[in-house]
Amino acid sequence: MVYYFIEADRRHRIQILILAAIFLITFFGVMLPSNAQIVKAQRSGFTWISTENVEDKNYGSGYTMYSAAWPAFKKYPGPNDFQTGLSSSWMTTQRTGNEPNQFYTTIEGGLGWWHDTRFGTKIPKFIMGGVSFNFFAWANGPGAGRSNLLPNGQRDWSTPGGKYGVAQLSNKLLWAPDGLNMAQSLNGEMLGYGYIPLPLTDPIPNTNGTNIRTGNQCWTLFLNSTNFRGPATFFLPTFWTEPALQNPALEGLFLDTRPSEPNVGFGVEHAGSPALISRESNGQTFAKVEKLLFPISDEDNSFILNQISVYSKNALWDEMETWFNGGPAVLPGIKEAGTQAVSFTNNGGAMAAEISESSSNGIKHDIDLNYIDNVQQNTNLMGFKYDLNIVEKDENNFLLPEYFRLDPDNKWRAITKKDVPSSSKLITTEVPRSPRPELTYLTPLESDCHWQDPNGPWNKPGPITGPFTADLGDGTTVTYYWYRFVDQPSIIHANLPEIVRTKLQNSVELLHSSWSHTDEYLTPPSIGKVATLDPAVIVKPPAGLEIGYVPIVTRQEKSKPRVRVFVLAGQSNMEGYGTIDDAENDPGSLHDVIQNDVQGSWSQIGEKDNWTILDNAFLYFERNGETIKSKVTVGQGAYAGLIGPELMFAHQLDEFYEDPILIIKTAWGGKSLAEDFRPPSAAGATGHITMK
Repeated sequence: MVYYFIEADRRHRIQILILAAIFLITFFGVMLPSNAQIVKAQRSGFTWISTENVEDKNYGSGYTMYSAAWPAFKKYPGPNDFQTGLSSSWMTTQRTGNEPNQFYTTIEGGLGWWHDTRFGTKIPKFIMGGVSFNFFAWANGPGAGRSNLLPNGQRDWSTPGGKYGVAQLSNKLLWAPDGLNMAQSLNGEMLGYGYIPLPLTDPIPNTNGTNIRTGNQCWTLFLNSTNFRGPATFFLPTFWTEPALQNPALEGLFLDTRPSEPNVGFGVEHAGSPALISRESNGQTFAKVEKLLFPISDEDNSFILNQISVYSKNALWDEMETWFNGGPAVLPGIKEAGTQAVSFTNNGGAMAAEISESSSNGIKHDIDLNYIDNVQQNTNLMGFKYDLNIVEKDENNFLLPEYFRLDPDNKWRAITKKDVPSSSKLITTEVPRSPRPELTYLTPLESDCHWQDPNGPWNKPGPITGPFTADLGDGTTVTYYWYRFVDQPSIIHANLPEIVRTKLQNSVELLHSSWSHTDEYLTPPSIGKVATLDPAVIVKPPAGLEIGYVPIVTRQEKSKPRVRVFVLAGQSNMEGYGTIDDAENDPGSLHDVIQNDVQGSWSQIGEKDNWTILDNAFLYFERNGETIKSKVTVGQGAYAGLIGPELMFAHQLDEFYEDPILIIKTAWGGKSLAEDFRPPSAAGATGHITMK
C-alpha cells in the first residue's frame, strides 16, 4: 500500500498516518496468532472428611486409622512448589477452659511430601508432625523437626527447635531425618497408624529445675504394615511443656497431661503443586497442571481412608501402667473393650480446589470439581468417585484433568487437550519441576557437622557401637549407631531426673523382651491391602543389644552412583518385530494404538514424530551390523521401524527406580537352543552362536 503526499498540510498527513496504522493493526490482528503470556501458577485444595461426633470424652487416649499410600504424580515434581499430604489427621487436646485465645497444639503429619523434603520420590514418606504451642516447635521424628538453617543449608544444631522432640522406641526400625521411607512400589495400599499414650515413665514435678510439672503421657506412634507392626517412636512429654517454661500460665494445657479430643480432624491437604496459566490476547485464560493420580480401587472410585478408631484408657494405658509397675505382662494388641469405631458421615465430606498465579497480586479462582467427589463406601471406608467422561484411567490409576479454561463466572473448568488453542503455548510448555536438593543431613556425631559438642547429647555418653549403613529405596544411604535407650540424644537433651530415666529404661526393656514387630496390634483393615515399609529400614540389633538399645540415624546422604543392569535374552520376539506405523495392516501398530488411546494409557510413550526419550534408561543392542548405545525410545527393535519388549520394560523400570537403568538386549531370531546355543558343557558340538 502506497501513500502520496503532494500538497497536504502537516495535520492532514498525520491524520492519514493514523488511519493507516489503525487499518494495519486491525488487518494483522485478525490474520496473525495472538501472543499468549504464560506465568507460573499453583494448584491447591483441601478435602474435609466428615466423621460422626464422639460424645463420650473418655475416649481421650488417642486414635488409629488406615491411610492409602500412592504416588500423586507420575514423576516427583520436586519440593520447591510442591507440598501435599494424603489422608491425614489433626489430633488436639480436650480443652480446660484456661487456654489463651490463640491456642494451637496438635499431632498431625502423616503420609506426604513437603517443601523441606531433600530426597523425595514419587512415593510419599511418613512424618509424625507434632506441633507444640502455637508452632513454638514441631517434631517429625527422631532427630527431625523445626530447625534454623545455616547459609549452606545445613540444620543449626545450636538451636534445638523440635529436633529432640521424639525418642526412638523400636529396636527394629530405622527412622531417617527426611522421613520414614515407604516401599517404592506402593499404589493404594493402606498404612495403619495412630497415636496412643503409654505410661513409659513417671511425671516430673520439677522440669529442668523449675516448678513446672510435666506429665507422663508418652504419645506413641503405632504402625501396621506388612513388615513392621507395633510401637515405633514417641513424643517426649517435655516436648509439650517447653513453652510453659517460658510462660508458666500454660502449665497443664498440653498433651503431656491432657486427654486427646476424641473428635479428631481428618482431611487431605494439597498445599500446592506447580501449574501454568496462559492469557491470550483475546481475553481467554487457560491453565495447565500435572495430572494428579489416584489409585484404582474399583471401577470408578478410590479407597483412601479406612477404619478410624478412638480409644479410652482401658485400651492400653491401665494394663500397661500396672505392668510397668511390677504387674503381669501385657500381651501385644489393643483391647477391644477400650475401642470405639468412628463412622464417616455426610457422604465422606466435601472438597475445594483452586488455581492461582504465583505472584501475590495474581488471579486466584476456584476449580469446578464436577469430575471428582467424596464418597462414603460404607460406615468405615471413605474415598473418591470420578466422572469417567472427564477423568482418564490407565492400568493402575485415575488421571485427573491436565487442562482448564477460566469461564466468565470465574471458575476453572476441565477441558480436553484438543480444546486448548495452540496459541496458548501450554501444550508445548512443560509444567515446571525442581530438582531434589539432595543436601546431606548431618548430626553432631558426624565430623563434618558444623556443630561439634564433645559433651553434648550425641557424644556423652554416646553410642555403644557403630557406625552401620543402610541403602534406602529413596536413593540415600543412612549411617546409624546403637545407643542404650535412655542415652539416645533426645532423652539426654531432655535432662530427665535419674529416677525418671531408670523407669524409662526398665519400661522399654519390658517392651523389647515381650513385644515383637511381627505381632498384631491394630485390627487389620476390613478392605484393601496393607502397605509395606521400605525393607531397608527394618534392622536387626547386634548380638547382646537385643533388649534396651535402639538404632539412631546420624547421617543421611545421596547414595553413591550405581547403575541397575538388566539382560533381555531371547529369539525373534526379543529382537522386536512390533510395527510402529503400518497403515496396510492396522489395527496393531504402535501408531494405531496411540491414536485410539482415549484413556491415555499409553501417553508415556509420546506420539508420532515426538516419541518419548527416557533420560534415565539406556539400551545396548547389537543388530544387523550396528550397535545401539543410546537412551531408550521407539524404534529399537530388530530394525529401525520396529519395537521390542525393551520399550515398555524400560518405562516400567524407569518409573520404579531412581537409579539409571541399563538394558542389554541379546537376541537372535530363528535359532535353536539345542544346537545354535548348545553350551560347551553339553555332549555334542558346541553351538556356533555360543562360540561368538
